[in-house]
Amino acid sequence: MKVYLITVLCFITAAAFFTGCISENNGREKEIPAGCGRIVSTAPSITETLFELGLGGNVEGVTESCKYPDEAAKITRIGSVLDVNMETVISLRPDTVFVISANSGLVQRLHDLNIKTFIVDQSTVAGFMKSLDEIGEKCAVSQKAAEIKSAIEKRMKTVRSGEKKKIMVVAGRDYFSSDIKDVYIAGNDGFYSELISLAGHENVYDGALSYPKIQVEGLISLDPDIIFDVITNGGMCENSEKYLKSWSALRDLKAVKNGSVFMICKDHWSIPGPRFMNIVEDIQLRSGVK
Repeated sequence: MKVYLITVLCFITAAAFFTGCISENNGREKEIPAGCGRIVSTAPSITETLFELGLGGNVEGVTESCKYPDEAAKITRIGSVLDVNMETVISLRPDTVFVISANSGLVQRLHDLNIKTFIVDQSTVAGFMKSLDEIGEKCAVSQKAAEIKSAIEKRMKTVRSGEKKKIMVVAGRDYFSSDIKDVYIAGNDGFYSELISLAGHENVYDGALSYPKIQVEGLISLDPDIIFDVITNGGMCENSEKYLKSWSALRDLKAVKNGSVFMICKDHWSIPGPRFMNIVEDIQLRSGVK
């Protein structure tokens, strides 16, 4: 349970434009902007951002959790988000290693090895939008970054409004128990709360904690209108119907009575990257906003 939750939360980081073409042993041919060179990405959100910016050809290493886009599967794995294999990173001879700001331990390890790092904060919507500018400038693709920001901002402005509902996002729980217990929900985290607000609703939890652990009594007290139970482990998704049925024991919850508990098996729900507006639109769709 702890390993699963940590994984979720972690998902929960300009020069003149010059290109040259090189071919690596893996057969990928790429164009390399002078501002970035060979890149190693240490988080799924960063990997997605780099590909969105057209920098996928620069990326030499990614984590095991970097599964989107499909092209990322062809790139050398450097270990997990929480356990990067430094020998593999060194062997890839990166010009730049991109790291999220929350991973301070990795930043220090890279600095100790004199490996050039570039730190970005993608833990909030504002942080992600700023990271587009930062990476765009660093990698000489500022125009592309501006285009992506403009498209996202346009989607943000066209979000439709409806009846405001209290939303609870479950970021992890004890799925191996037949009962609902040890439920970690999105609180004042700066990511899910923002997306819920963008969707025209409110977070059922208004306390100060980022990811409070709630037991049954607390769930009954909060009594959300809609529950999104987020699963990002692909192997666990095949049992989503079983996990959904476990909520039926809490039949007095409005969300349960109204059939508004949804198991989410979409990886972008735990990645604060370019697809965050997909989450907003998912929330609107499930909450009846058309």
